[in-house]
Amino acid sequence: MSIVTKTGDKGETSLMYGRRVSKSDPRVNAYGCVDELNAALGLARAFSENAFISDQILLVQKDLIVVMGELR
Repeated sequence: MSIVTKTGDKGETSLMYGRRVSKSDPRVNAYGCVDELNAALGLARAFSENAFISDQILLVQKDLIVVMGELR
């Protein structure tokens, strides 16, 4: 299965509302870092056998969702 946007790469990526920025833009890097952190925390929470730890991780994940919403 091929997934293409047919907008060409040219080292850019599309943001909301059609804005295009360089893939090396610090915002794009921040999006990826926060997303990977959230995924790693989700994995840690899934394997945690300690309810307190799981709850604390979930609180951090909820904060990360707010952070992701602020990254524009």
